[in-house]
Amino acid sequence: MNKTFAGLVKCSELRAPTKIVINLFLAFIFIGFLPYEFENKFKNFGFSHLAFAEENRQKELSPPRAPSKPTTPTPPIPPITIQIGEGREGFINSIRIVLLLTILTLAPSLLILMTSFTRIVIVLFLLRQAIGIVQVPPNQVLIGLALFLSIFIMKPALQESYSNAFKPYSEGKIEEIEFISRAFEPFKKFMLKQVGEKELDVFLKIAGKGRPSSPSEISADVLIPAFIISEIKKGFEIGFLIYIPFIIIDIVIASILMAMGMIMVPPIILSVPFKLIAFVVADGWTLLSSSLVGSFIK
Repeated sequence: MNKTFAGLVKCSELRAPTKIVINLFLAFIFIGFLPYEFENKFKNFGFSHLAFAEENRQKELSPPRAPSKPTTPTPPIPPITIQIGEGREGFINSIRIVLLLTILTLAPSLLILMTSFTRIVIVLFLLRQAIGIVQVPPNQVLIGLALFLSIFIMKPALQESYSNAFKPYSEGKIEEIEFISRAFEPFKKFMLKQVGEKELDVFLKIAGKGRPSSPSEISADVLIPAFIISEIKKGFEIGFLIYIPFIIIDIVIASILMAMGMIMVPPIILSVPFKLIAFVVADGWTLLSSSLVGSFIK
């Protein structure tokens, strides 16, 4: 501002036309600075005053807040302790706990390997591969179907194990060793009916044991691996028989395409729909399920 007035005074020494032009130019500049300074002052004083007044008005109009309730302190987590006793009794109890945890950890694998689950799941996956569709049905569906078919097949063994082993053990009539022996007996009978003689002889030879006089003398360390190998073998045999009709469909489709000169068309594009319709028309799922269940019931 002072510089602007000093410029107006110095302009009085110039000539009249030049003086008029310079004074008008300085006047325009002076007039242009006034709104800017006024706006800054209004922002510094007026806006803050209006914002403060608006804030007070909002506080007066807003309803009073309810007093907050005091929060109850969270109770601490109670400690968990296991009493195993002292001396020899405590040592025996700790061994029992370790053995129980080991059995519970291995129970799912043992139940799957000592039942019909292995053969069924191998056949179902080979069927899906033979049709030519890799992701349908999904793995969860096939495993679920194999699991429920296994439960249906193993129902007599499970009931016998419950009535002869679990129920007396829960009532305190038998000890842990007797409970394991009685629970394993129904599964042992099932595996002895399904195991192959060749696989059994191989594992008896590996274990350095002679052929027992009765099947009940065969130990679990020989019977379980022989049963697993036998189930895998039978699953592959059934899968081979399932593959044959689908391979015939593939050969027929490929021959037709070659006869028509359509060499660049992959045969699987046309063979998969024919495989699906043939499997559905033949009621393949029902036939396969009944055949699998019937292969375990002799």
